[in-house]
Amino acid sequence: MTIPPHRNWVCLVASLAFLLLVVTAPARTAETPAGQGGDQALVSDAPDSPGESGGRADAEAPVRLTLSEAIEMALRNNLDIRIAGYQPPIMATEVDAQLSVFDPVFSSTTGYSTSHNPVFTVFAGKQPHTRTWSHSTGLQVNTLSGGVLALSMANSRTATNDAFVSPVSPYYQTIASLQLSQPLLKGAGTDIARSNIVIAQNNFRMSTLDFQNKVMNLVVNAENAYWNLAYARANIKPKKKSLKAALELLKNNKIKYDAQALPRVEVTRAKARAAEREQDLVTAEAVLRNTEDTLRGLLGPDALPLLSTAPIIPVSPATIHAEQLELASSVNYALATRPDVRQQMLSLETRDILLARAKNQLLPQVDIQATYTINGLGTTSHDDAEDFATLDNTGFSAGISLQVPLGNRRARSAYTSTRYQRLQDITGLALLHQNVTLSVKNSIRSIATTLKQIDTTSLRVEAATQQLSDERDRYDVGLSISLDVLDAQEALQEAESAKLASVFAFNQAMANYYRQTGKILEHHNITVLPPAIIHRGTETCLP
Repeated sequence: MTIPPHRNWVCLVASLAFLLLVVTAPARTAETPAGQGGDQALVSDAPDSPGESGGRADAEAPVRLTLSEAIEMALRNNLDIRIAGYQPPIMATEVDAQLSVFDPVFSSTTGYSTSHNPVFTVFAGKQPHTRTWSHSTGLQVNTLSGGVLALSMANSRTATNDAFVSPVSPYYQTIASLQLSQPLLKGAGTDIARSNIVIAQNNFRMSTLDFQNKVMNLVVNAENAYWNLAYARANIKPKKKSLKAALELLKNNKIKYDAQALPRVEVTRAKARAAEREQDLVTAEAVLRNTEDTLRGLLGPDALPLLSTAPIIPVSPATIHAEQLELASSVNYALATRPDVRQQMLSLETRDILLARAKNQLLPQVDIQATYTINGLGTTSHDDAEDFATLDNTGFSAGISLQVPLGNRRARSAYTSTRYQRLQDITGLALLHQNVTLSVKNSIRSIATTLKQIDTTSLRVEAATQQLSDERDRYDVGLSISLDVLDAQEALQEAESAKLASVFAFNQAMANYYRQTGKILEHHNITVLPPAIIHRGTETCLP
Protein backbone atom coordinates (compact mmCIF):
# COMPACT_ATOMS: atom_id res chain seq x y z
CA MET A 1 0.00 0.00 0.00
CA THR A 2 1.35 3.48 -0.91
CA ILE A 3 0.97 6.57 1.24
CA PRO A 4 0.03 9.85 -0.50
CA PRO A 5 2.85 12.44 -0.61
CA HIS A 6 1.09 14.93 1.63
CA ARG A 7 0.75 12.26 4.37
CA ASN A 8 4.52 11.64 4.28
CA TRP A 9 5.09 15.15 5.69
CA VAL A 10 2.50 14.61 8.39
CA CYS A 11 4.13 11.38 9.51
CA LEU A 12 7.56 13.01 9.51
CA VAL A 13 6.45 15.93 11.66
CA ALA A 14 4.68 13.58 14.10
CA SER A 15 7.79 11.43 14.42
CA LEU A 16 10.03 14.45 15.15
CA ALA A 17 7.58 15.70 17.80
CA PHE A 18 7.56 12.31 19.51
CA LEU A 19 11.37 12.14 19.56
CA LEU A 20 11.56 15.66 20.98
CA LEU A 21 9.12 14.71 23.72
CA VAL A 22 11.14 11.62 24.68
CA VAL A 23 14.41 13.53 24.78
CA THR A 24 13.14 16.43 26.86
CA ALA A 25 11.03 14.42 29.38
CA PRO A 26 13.92 13.51 31.74
CA ALA A 27 15.06 17.12 31.82
CA ARG A 28 11.63 18.28 33.01
CA THR A 29 11.41 15.68 35.74
CA ALA A 30 14.72 16.84 37.12
CA GLU A 31 13.71 20.48 37.52
CA THR A 32 13.50 20.36 41.33
CA PRO A 33 15.71 21.67 44.14
CA ALA A 34 18.79 19.54 44.69
CA GLY A 35 18.07 16.53 46.89
CA GLN A 36 14.27 16.94 46.74
CA GLY A 37 13.52 14.36 44.01
CA GLY A 38 10.63 14.33 41.54
CA ASP A 39 6.95 15.01 42.38
CA GLN A 40 5.07 13.27 39.59
CA ALA A 41 3.23 10.89 41.96
CA LEU A 42 2.11 13.81 44.09
CA VAL A 43 0.97 15.98 41.23
CA SER A 44 -1.12 13.26 39.60
CA ASP A 45 -4.84 13.80 40.02
CA ALA A 46 -6.04 10.43 41.39
CA PRO A 47 -9.57 9.36 40.52
CA ASP A 48 -12.14 9.03 43.24
CA SER A 49 -11.99 5.27 42.96
CA PRO A 50 -10.52 2.51 40.85
CA GLY A 51 -12.21 2.27 37.50
CA GLU A 52 -12.97 6.01 37.26
CA SER A 53 -9.81 6.70 35.35
CA GLY A 54 -11.67 8.44 32.55
CA GLY A 55 -11.27 6.87 29.17
CA ARG A 56 -9.46 3.61 30.02
CA ALA A 57 -10.53 1.02 27.49
CA ASP A 58 -10.35 -1.84 30.02
CA ALA A 59 -12.20 -0.03 32.84
CA GLU A 60 -15.59 -1.45 33.81
CA ALA A 61 -18.58 0.85 33.79
CA PRO A 62 -19.59 2.11 37.24
CA VAL A 63 -22.64 0.56 38.89
CA ARG A 64 -25.01 3.23 40.18
CA LEU A 65 -27.09 1.82 43.04
CA THR A 66 -29.89 3.17 45.17
CA LEU A 67 -30.46 1.96 48.71
CA SER A 68 -33.71 0.21 47.83
CA GLU A 69 -32.03 -1.53 44.89
CA ALA A 70 -29.21 -2.73 47.12
CA ILE A 71 -31.64 -4.16 49.68
CA GLU A 72 -33.72 -5.84 46.97
CA MET A 73 -30.60 -7.42 45.43
CA ALA A 74 -29.53 -8.69 48.84
CA LEU A 75 -32.91 -10.26 49.55
CA ARG A 76 -33.05 -11.91 46.15
CA ASN A 77 -29.47 -13.14 45.83
CA ASN A 78 -27.82 -13.41 49.26
CA LEU A 79 -26.75 -17.02 49.73
CA ASP A 80 -27.18 -17.01 53.53
CA ILE A 81 -30.82 -16.02 53.10
CA ARG A 82 -31.32 -18.70 50.46
CA ILE A 83 -29.99 -21.32 52.88
CA ALA A 84 -32.15 -20.02 55.73
CA GLY A 85 -35.21 -19.97 53.46
CA TYR A 86 -35.23 -23.75 53.21
CA GLN A 87 -35.57 -24.28 56.97
CA PRO A 88 -39.30 -23.40 57.33
CA PRO A 89 -40.35 -25.89 54.62
CA ILE A 90 -38.19 -28.51 56.31
CA MET A 91 -39.94 -27.87 59.61
CA ALA A 92 -43.33 -27.98 57.87
CA THR A 93 -42.66 -31.58 56.90
CA GLU A 94 -42.35 -32.43 60.60
CA VAL A 95 -45.89 -31.14 61.15
CA ASP A 96 -47.15 -33.54 58.49
CA ALA A 97 -45.12 -36.33 60.06
CA GLN A 98 -46.80 -35.79 63.43
CA LEU A 99 -50.25 -35.50 61.86
CA SER A 100 -49.69 -38.88 60.26
CA VAL A 101 -50.12 -40.48 63.70
CA PHE A 102 -53.88 -40.11 63.17
CA ASP A 103 -53.85 -41.49 59.64
CA PRO A 104 -55.89 -44.71 59.36
CA VAL A 105 -53.90 -47.88 58.73
CA PHE A 106 -55.38 -50.49 56.38
CA SER A 107 -54.25 -54.11 56.62
CA SER A 108 -55.01 -57.21 54.58
CA THR A 109 -53.88 -60.81 55.06
CA THR A 110 -54.52 -63.90 52.94
CA GLY A 111 -53.38 -67.35 54.03
CA TYR A 112 -53.65 -71.09 53.58
CA SER A 113 -52.91 -73.84 56.10
CA THR A 114 -53.04 -77.63 56.00
CA SER A 115 -52.46 -80.19 58.72
CA HIS A 116 -52.42 -84.01 59.15
CA ASN A 117 -52.94 -84.92 62.81
CA PRO A 118 -51.88 -88.36 64.14
CA VAL A 119 -54.45 -90.27 66.28
CA PHE A 120 -54.31 -93.34 68.59
CA THR A 121 -57.92 -94.46 68.36
CA VAL A 122 -58.78 -97.54 66.31
CA PHE A 123 -62.14 -96.06 65.42
CA ALA A 124 -60.63 -93.54 63.09
CA GLY A 125 -61.21 -94.54 59.56
CA LYS A 126 -58.23 -92.56 58.29
CA GLN A 127 -55.79 -89.91 59.42
CA PRO A 128 -57.49 -86.52 60.05
CA HIS A 129 -56.67 -83.87 57.45
CA THR A 130 -57.69 -80.21 57.68
CA ARG A 131 -57.24 -77.48 55.06
CA THR A 132 -58.09 -73.82 55.70
CA TRP A 133 -58.15 -70.81 53.38
CA SER A 134 -58.45 -67.45 55.16
CA HIS A 135 -58.56 -63.76 54.34
CA SER A 136 -58.82 -60.84 56.71
CA THR A 137 -58.88 -57.06 56.34
CA GLY A 138 -58.64 -54.39 58.97
CA LEU A 139 -58.64 -50.67 59.58
CA GLN A 140 -57.00 -49.13 62.63
CA VAL A 141 -56.82 -45.49 63.71
CA ASN A 142 -55.54 -43.60 66.73
CA THR A 143 -58.18 -41.43 68.35
CA LEU A 144 -57.81 -37.84 69.54
CA SER A 145 -58.55 -39.01 73.05
CA GLY A 146 -55.40 -41.15 73.08
CA GLY A 147 -57.01 -44.50 72.34
CA VAL A 148 -56.94 -46.97 69.47
CA LEU A 149 -59.98 -47.99 67.43
CA ALA A 150 -59.72 -51.08 65.20
CA LEU A 151 -62.24 -52.64 62.81
CA SER A 152 -61.51 -56.04 61.25
CA MET A 153 -63.27 -58.74 59.25
CA ALA A 154 -62.04 -62.31 58.71
CA ASN A 155 -63.39 -64.90 56.26
CA SER A 156 -62.31 -68.51 56.19
CA ARG A 157 -63.13 -71.80 54.43
CA THR A 158 -62.25 -74.99 56.23
CA ALA A 159 -62.37 -78.49 54.80
CA THR A 160 -61.70 -81.46 57.12
CA ASN A 161 -62.38 -85.16 57.43
CA ASP A 162 -62.15 -85.00 61.22
CA ALA A 163 -65.62 -85.32 62.71
CA PHE A 164 -64.36 -84.14 66.05
CA VAL A 165 -63.43 -80.82 64.44
CA SER A 166 -66.58 -80.39 62.41
CA PRO A 167 -69.31 -82.72 61.28
CA VAL A 168 -69.75 -80.51 58.22
CA SER A 169 -67.07 -80.09 55.60
CA PRO A 170 -66.41 -77.75 54.09
CA TYR A 171 -67.81 -74.87 56.14
CA TYR A 172 -67.49 -71.08 55.83
CA GLN A 173 -67.08 -68.64 58.70
CA THR A 174 -67.10 -64.83 58.96
CA ILE A 175 -66.06 -62.85 62.04
CA ALA A 176 -66.29 -59.03 62.23
CA SER A 177 -64.97 -57.23 65.27
CA LEU A 178 -64.77 -53.68 66.57
CA GLN A 179 -62.12 -53.11 69.23
CA LEU A 180 -61.50 -50.06 71.39
CA SER A 181 -58.59 -49.45 73.73
CA GLN A 182 -58.71 -46.22 75.72
CA PRO A 183 -56.37 -44.97 78.47
CA LEU A 184 -58.13 -43.30 81.39
CA LEU A 185 -55.21 -41.65 83.20
CA LYS A 186 -51.72 -41.89 81.73
CA GLY A 187 -51.74 -40.93 78.06
CA ALA A 188 -55.42 -39.89 78.10
CA GLY A 189 -56.82 -36.68 76.66
CA THR A 190 -56.75 -34.66 73.49
CA ASP A 191 -53.99 -32.36 74.72
CA ILE A 192 -51.66 -35.30 75.33
CA ALA A 193 -52.54 -37.00 72.04
CA ARG A 194 -51.96 -33.81 70.02
CA SER A 195 -48.92 -32.58 71.99
CA ASN A 196 -46.36 -33.60 69.36
CA ILE A 197 -48.43 -31.92 66.63
CA VAL A 198 -48.64 -28.65 68.54
CA ILE A 199 -44.91 -28.80 69.29
CA ALA A 200 -44.13 -29.37 65.61
CA GLN A 201 -46.39 -26.46 64.67
CA ASN A 202 -44.61 -24.23 67.18
CA ASN A 203 -41.25 -25.31 65.80
CA PHE A 204 -42.45 -24.42 62.31
CA ARG A 205 -43.60 -20.98 63.51
CA MET A 206 -40.27 -20.49 65.27
CA SER A 207 -38.40 -21.37 62.08
CA THR A 208 -40.40 -18.79 60.11
CA LEU A 209 -39.69 -16.20 62.80
CA ASP A 210 -36.02 -17.13 62.70
CA PHE A 211 -36.07 -16.65 58.93
CA GLN A 212 -37.76 -13.27 59.38
CA ASN A 213 -35.11 -12.36 61.94
CA LYS A 214 -32.35 -13.25 59.47
CA VAL A 215 -34.07 -11.15 56.79
CA MET A 216 -34.15 -8.18 59.15
CA ASN A 217 -30.46 -8.65 59.96
CA LEU A 218 -29.62 -8.82 56.25
CA VAL A 219 -31.58 -5.64 55.52
CA VAL A 220 -29.86 -3.66 58.26
CA ASN A 221 -26.45 -5.10 57.32
CA ALA A 222 -27.01 -4.19 53.68
CA GLU A 223 -28.08 -0.68 54.66
CA ASN A 224 -25.05 -0.25 56.93
CA ALA A 225 -22.75 -1.53 54.18
CA TYR A 226 -24.40 0.87 51.73
CA TRP A 227 -23.82 3.88 54.00
CA ASN A 228 -20.28 2.71 54.78
CA LEU A 229 -19.60 2.66 51.05
CA ALA A 230 -21.24 6.06 50.61
CA TYR A 231 -19.01 7.48 53.34
CA ALA A 232 -15.88 5.81 51.96
CA ARG A 233 -16.59 7.30 48.54
CA ALA A 234 -17.51 10.74 49.90
CA ASN A 235 -14.41 10.74 52.12
CA ILE A 236 -12.21 10.62 49.02
CA LYS A 237 -13.13 14.22 48.20
CA PRO A 238 -11.72 15.91 51.35
CA LYS A 239 -8.65 13.69 51.09
CA LYS A 240 -8.03 14.84 47.51
CA LYS A 241 -8.85 18.42 48.45
CA SER A 242 -6.30 18.30 51.27
CA LEU A 243 -3.69 16.73 48.99
CA LYS A 244 -4.29 19.37 46.34
CA ALA A 245 -3.87 22.15 48.90
CA ALA A 246 -0.64 20.58 50.14
CA LEU A 247 0.68 20.32 46.59
CA GLU A 248 -0.17 23.97 45.90
CA LEU A 249 1.70 25.01 49.04
CA LEU A 250 4.64 22.82 48.01
CA LYS A 251 4.66 24.47 44.61
CA ASN A 252 4.63 27.99 46.12
CA ASN A 253 7.37 27.05 48.57
CA LYS A 254 9.52 25.77 45.74
CA ILE A 255 9.06 29.03 43.87
CA LYS A 256 10.01 31.06 46.97
CA TYR A 257 12.91 28.70 47.65
CA ASP A 258 14.22 29.18 44.12
CA ALA A 259 13.91 32.93 44.69
CA GLN A 260 15.82 32.50 47.97
CA ALA A 261 12.80 33.86 49.88
CA LEU A 262 12.31 30.70 51.97
CA PRO A 263 14.70 28.27 53.60
CA ARG A 264 14.94 24.73 52.28
CA VAL A 265 13.24 23.30 55.39
CA GLU A 266 9.94 24.87 54.34
CA VAL A 267 10.05 22.90 51.08
CA THR A 268 10.93 19.72 52.97
CA ARG A 269 8.04 20.15 55.41
CA ALA A 270 5.55 20.80 52.64
CA LYS A 271 6.83 17.83 50.67
CA ALA A 272 6.57 15.51 53.69
CA ARG A 273 3.01 16.61 54.43
CA ALA A 274 2.02 16.16 50.78
CA ALA A 275 3.43 12.65 50.85
CA GLU A 276 1.47 11.90 54.04
CA ARG A 277 -1.75 13.10 52.48
CA GLU A 278 -1.15 11.09 49.34
CA GLN A 279 -0.66 8.07 51.58
CA ASP A 280 -3.95 8.92 53.32
CA LEU A 281 -5.63 9.09 49.92
CA VAL A 282 -4.22 5.70 48.92
CA THR A 283 -5.45 4.23 52.21
CA ALA A 284 -8.89 5.76 51.73
CA GLU A 285 -9.10 4.29 48.23
CA ALA A 286 -8.17 0.87 49.62
CA VAL A 287 -10.92 1.23 52.23
CA LEU A 288 -13.28 2.15 49.41
CA ARG A 289 -12.41 -1.02 47.50
CA ASN A 290 -12.87 -3.13 50.65
CA THR A 291 -16.29 -1.64 51.38
CA GLU A 292 -17.32 -2.26 47.78
CA ASP A 293 -16.39 -5.93 48.17
CA THR A 294 -18.26 -6.11 51.48
CA LEU A 295 -21.39 -4.87 49.76
CA ARG A 296 -20.81 -7.30 46.87
CA GLY A 297 -20.68 -10.17 49.35
CA LEU A 298 -23.99 -9.13 50.92
CA LEU A 299 -25.74 -8.62 47.60
CA GLY A 300 -24.66 -12.03 46.31
CA PRO A 301 -22.68 -13.11 43.24
CA ASP A 302 -25.76 -13.16 41.02
CA ALA A 303 -26.26 -9.44 41.60
CA LEU A 304 -22.67 -8.18 41.47
CA PRO A 305 -19.88 -10.58 40.40
CA LEU A 306 -17.24 -10.91 43.10
CA LEU A 307 -14.39 -10.68 40.57
CA SER A 308 -15.74 -7.44 39.15
CA THR A 309 -13.72 -4.26 39.69
CA ALA A 310 -16.49 -1.93 38.56
CA PRO A 311 -16.91 0.92 41.05
CA ILE A 312 -20.20 0.92 42.97
CA ILE A 313 -21.64 4.41 43.29
CA PRO A 314 -24.36 4.90 45.93
CA VAL A 315 -26.80 7.46 44.57
CA SER A 316 -29.31 7.62 47.43
CA PRO A 317 -28.59 10.78 49.44
CA ALA A 318 -28.00 10.56 53.15
CA THR A 319 -30.87 12.29 54.95
CA ILE A 320 -31.00 14.20 58.20
CA HIS A 321 -34.39 14.38 59.88
CA ALA A 322 -35.22 14.69 63.53
CA GLU A 323 -38.08 12.45 64.66
CA GLN A 324 -39.81 12.52 68.01
CA LEU A 325 -39.03 9.03 69.28
CA GLU A 326 -40.84 8.03 72.46
CA LEU A 327 -39.02 5.37 74.47
CA ALA A 328 -41.95 3.58 76.13
CA SER A 329 -44.00 3.17 72.96
CA SER A 330 -40.92 2.07 70.99
CA VAL A 331 -40.09 -0.59 73.59
CA ASN A 332 -43.68 -1.84 73.71
CA TYR A 333 -43.76 -2.11 69.93
CA ALA A 334 -40.47 -4.01 69.91
CA LEU A 335 -41.65 -6.46 72.60
CA ALA A 336 -44.82 -7.13 70.62
CA THR A 337 -43.35 -7.53 67.13
CA ARG A 338 -39.68 -8.53 67.26
CA PRO A 339 -39.24 -12.09 65.93
CA ASP A 340 -36.77 -13.13 68.63
CA VAL A 341 -39.24 -12.16 71.38
CA ARG A 342 -42.04 -14.07 69.69
CA GLN A 343 -39.69 -17.04 69.26
CA GLN A 344 -38.96 -17.06 72.98
CA MET A 345 -42.67 -16.93 73.80
CA LEU A 346 -43.33 -19.88 71.49
CA SER A 347 -40.48 -21.75 73.15
CA LEU A 348 -42.11 -21.14 76.53
CA GLU A 349 -45.46 -22.35 75.15
CA THR A 350 -43.78 -25.54 73.93
CA ARG A 351 -42.19 -26.02 77.35
CA ASP A 352 -45.62 -25.76 78.98
CA ILE A 353 -46.86 -28.54 76.70
CA LEU A 354 -43.89 -30.72 77.58
CA LEU A 355 -44.46 -30.03 81.28
CA ALA A 356 -48.12 -31.04 81.07
CA ARG A 357 -47.16 -34.23 79.25
CA ALA A 358 -44.42 -35.03 81.78
CA LYS A 359 -46.90 -34.53 84.60
CA ASN A 360 -49.34 -36.87 82.89
CA GLN A 361 -46.64 -39.55 82.76
CA LEU A 362 -46.61 -39.61 86.58
CA LEU A 363 -50.11 -41.16 86.60
CA PRO A 364 -50.79 -44.93 86.68
CA GLN A 365 -51.54 -46.71 83.44
CA VAL A 366 -55.28 -47.49 83.53
CA ASP A 367 -56.77 -48.70 80.24
CA ILE A 368 -60.10 -50.13 79.25
CA GLN A 369 -60.54 -52.54 76.36
CA ALA A 370 -63.84 -53.42 74.72
CA THR A 371 -64.57 -55.73 71.78
CA TYR A 372 -67.80 -56.28 69.90
CA THR A 373 -68.03 -59.15 67.38
CA ILE A 374 -70.50 -60.39 64.77
CA ASN A 375 -70.21 -64.01 63.60
CA GLY A 376 -71.50 -65.91 60.62
CA LEU A 377 -71.35 -69.62 59.74
CA GLY A 378 -72.61 -71.75 56.82
CA THR A 379 -71.94 -74.67 54.57
CA THR A 380 -71.62 -72.30 51.64
CA SER A 381 -70.36 -68.77 51.36
CA HIS A 382 -73.92 -67.66 50.64
CA ASP A 383 -75.23 -69.31 53.80
CA ASP A 384 -72.38 -67.76 55.75
CA ALA A 385 -73.23 -64.28 54.45
CA GLU A 386 -76.94 -64.73 55.26
CA ASP A 387 -76.15 -65.91 58.77
CA PHE A 388 -73.80 -62.95 59.28
CA ALA A 389 -76.42 -60.51 58.04
CA THR A 390 -78.98 -61.63 60.62
CA LEU A 391 -76.76 -60.20 63.38
CA ASP A 392 -77.99 -63.01 65.64
CA ASN A 393 -74.55 -64.27 66.55
CA THR A 394 -72.79 -61.42 68.36
CA GLY A 395 -70.38 -61.15 71.20
CA PHE A 396 -69.14 -58.49 73.57
CA SER A 397 -66.20 -58.36 75.95
CA ALA A 398 -64.72 -55.65 78.10
CA GLY A 399 -61.93 -55.34 80.60
CA ILE A 400 -59.72 -52.92 82.48
CA SER A 401 -55.99 -53.09 83.07
CA LEU A 402 -53.88 -51.37 85.70
CA GLN A 403 -50.14 -50.80 85.69
CA VAL A 404 -48.40 -48.87 88.46
CA PRO A 405 -44.60 -48.45 88.29
CA LEU A 406 -43.19 -48.66 91.81
CA GLY A 407 -41.03 -45.63 92.50
CA ASN A 408 -41.57 -44.18 88.97
CA ARG A 409 -38.20 -42.43 89.19
CA ARG A 410 -37.78 -42.00 85.44
CA ALA A 411 -41.07 -40.11 85.07
CA ARG A 412 -40.41 -38.03 88.20
CA SER A 413 -36.93 -37.08 86.96
CA ALA A 414 -38.32 -36.06 83.57
CA TYR A 415 -41.03 -33.96 85.21
CA THR A 416 -38.57 -32.21 87.54
CA SER A 417 -36.14 -31.54 84.68
CA THR A 418 -38.90 -30.05 82.55
CA ARG A 419 -39.95 -27.77 85.41
CA TYR A 420 -36.42 -26.41 85.71
CA GLN A 421 -36.23 -25.94 81.94
CA ARG A 422 -39.46 -23.98 82.06
CA LEU A 423 -37.98 -21.73 84.74
CA GLN A 424 -34.98 -21.25 82.46
CA ASP A 425 -37.26 -20.21 79.61
CA ILE A 426 -39.15 -17.76 81.82
CA THR A 427 -35.88 -16.22 82.99
CA GLY A 428 -34.61 -16.14 79.41
CA LEU A 429 -37.72 -14.27 78.31
CA ALA A 430 -37.25 -11.74 81.11
CA LEU A 431 -33.60 -11.30 80.09
CA LEU A 432 -34.62 -10.83 76.47
CA HIS A 433 -37.15 -8.16 77.49
CA GLN A 434 -34.38 -6.43 79.42
CA ASN A 435 -31.97 -6.56 76.48
CA VAL A 436 -34.62 -5.34 74.03
CA THR A 437 -35.42 -2.40 76.30
CA LEU A 438 -31.76 -1.44 76.57
CA SER A 439 -31.11 -1.88 72.85
CA VAL A 440 -34.06 0.34 71.90
CA LYS A 441 -32.97 2.90 74.50
CA ASN A 442 -29.40 2.87 73.16
CA SER A 443 -30.61 3.21 69.56
CA ILE A 444 -32.63 6.31 70.45
CA ARG A 445 -29.65 7.75 72.30
CA SER A 446 -27.40 7.07 69.30
CA ILE A 447 -29.77 9.03 67.05
CA ALA A 448 -29.68 12.00 69.41
CA THR A 449 -25.90 11.74 69.67
CA THR A 450 -25.34 11.70 65.92
CA LEU A 451 -27.64 14.70 65.48
CA LYS A 452 -25.53 16.62 67.98
CA GLN A 453 -22.37 15.44 66.24
CA ILE A 454 -23.67 16.79 62.94
CA ASP A 455 -24.15 20.20 64.55
CA THR A 456 -20.75 20.22 66.26
CA THR A 457 -18.86 18.97 63.21
CA SER A 458 -20.57 21.61 61.06
CA LEU A 459 -19.29 24.28 63.44
CA ARG A 460 -15.92 22.56 63.41
CA VAL A 461 -15.76 22.76 59.60
CA GLU A 462 -16.67 26.46 59.67
CA ALA A 463 -14.00 27.17 62.27
CA ALA A 464 -11.36 25.11 60.46
CA THR A 465 -12.16 26.85 57.17
CA GLN A 466 -11.75 30.26 58.78
CA GLN A 467 -8.58 29.14 60.53
CA LEU A 468 -7.05 27.97 57.25
CA SER A 469 -7.96 31.25 55.56
CA ASP A 470 -6.34 33.22 58.40
CA GLU A 471 -3.19 31.08 58.35
CA ARG A 472 -2.86 31.55 54.60
CA ASP A 473 -3.17 35.31 54.98
CA ARG A 474 -0.55 35.29 57.74
CA TYR A 475 1.71 33.07 55.66
CA ASP A 476 1.43 35.34 52.63
CA VAL A 477 2.67 38.31 54.68
CA GLY A 478 5.36 36.29 56.44
CA LEU A 479 3.73 36.12 59.88
CA SER A 480 3.55 32.29 59.96
CA ILE A 481 5.42 29.34 58.55
CA SER A 482 4.19 26.69 56.14
CA LEU A 483 3.85 24.19 59.01
CA ASP A 484 1.02 26.30 60.45
CA VAL A 485 -0.76 26.30 57.09
CA LEU A 486 -0.26 22.55 56.77
CA ASP A 487 -1.70 21.99 60.24
CA ALA A 488 -4.71 24.16 59.37
CA GLN A 489 -5.23 22.19 56.14
CA GLU A 490 -5.09 18.91 58.03
CA ALA A 491 -7.53 20.22 60.65
CA LEU A 492 -10.00 21.20 57.91
CA GLN A 493 -9.70 17.80 56.21
CA GLU A 494 -10.31 16.00 59.53
CA ALA A 495 -13.29 18.25 60.26
CA GLU A 496 -14.83 17.59 56.85
CA SER A 497 -14.32 13.83 57.25
CA ALA A 498 -15.83 13.97 60.74
CA LYS A 499 -18.89 15.80 59.41
CA LEU A 500 -19.37 13.24 56.67
CA ALA A 501 -18.98 10.43 59.20
CA SER A 502 -21.60 11.97 61.50
CA VAL A 503 -24.12 12.32 58.64
CA PHE A 504 -23.77 8.69 57.56
CA ALA A 505 -23.67 7.56 61.19
CA PHE A 506 -27.07 9.19 61.68
CA ASN A 507 -28.54 7.18 58.82
CA GLN A 508 -27.02 4.01 60.27
CA ALA A 509 -28.39 4.93 63.71
CA MET A 510 -31.87 5.27 62.22
CA ALA A 511 -31.51 1.87 60.54
CA ASN A 512 -30.43 0.38 63.86
CA TYR A 513 -33.45 1.94 65.58
CA TYR A 514 -35.82 0.39 63.06
CA ARG A 515 -34.04 -2.94 63.53
CA GLN A 516 -34.18 -2.85 67.32
CA THR A 517 -37.87 -1.93 67.34
CA GLY A 518 -38.75 -4.52 64.70
CA LYS A 519 -39.87 -1.88 62.18
CA ILE A 520 -37.08 -2.37 59.63
CA LEU A 521 -39.16 -4.43 57.18
CA GLU A 522 -42.16 -2.15 57.49
CA HIS A 523 -39.91 0.87 56.98
CA HIS A 524 -38.62 -0.54 53.68
CA ASN A 525 -42.04 -1.95 52.62
CA ILE A 526 -40.76 -5.54 52.74
CA THR A 527 -43.09 -8.51 53.22
CA VAL A 528 -41.78 -11.96 54.10
CA LEU A 529 -43.61 -14.42 51.85
CA PRO A 530 -44.66 -17.96 52.83
CA PRO A 531 -42.02 -20.70 52.65
CA ALA A 532 -40.84 -22.01 49.31
CA ILE A 533 -42.56 -25.05 47.79
CA ILE A 534 -40.57 -27.81 46.12
CA HIS A 535 -42.66 -29.40 43.39
CA ARG A 536 -42.68 -33.16 43.44
CA GLY A 537 -40.31 -34.69 40.92
CA THR A 538 -38.34 -31.50 40.35
CA GLU A 539 -35.65 -29.49 42.06
CA THR A 540 -37.33 -26.18 41.24
CA CYS A 541 -38.02 -24.02 44.27
CA LEU A 542 -40.76 -21.44 43.83
CA PRO A 543 -41.74 -18.70 46.27
